[in-house]
Amino acid sequence: MEWSPAKQVIACPFCGFIPKEQPSLVQAAAGAAGIVEHDLEAALGAAGDEQRGDGTHTVKGKGQSGQAISVFERERVAQRCEF
Repeated sequence: MEWSPAKQVIACPFCGFIPKEQPSLVQAAAGAAGIVEHDLEAALGAAGDEQRGDGTHTVKGKGQSGQAISVFERERVAQRCEF
């Protein structure tokens, strides 16, 4: 089932079936009243480095001749410099 903007109903995109009972847009809007928008910059500023990223443990390091920062996974024992 998908929302059909042309018909303003939820319908099957394959056969065109439209259920008799449609969710009310007024009820959906009333349910959305509990949604609160949070400030992204404030949340990121409050989060520490351990709370950022995708959860993999990494080590950052600079090369001897350049200023590029490479990110290494702790489980890897060797890696070629990408720069």
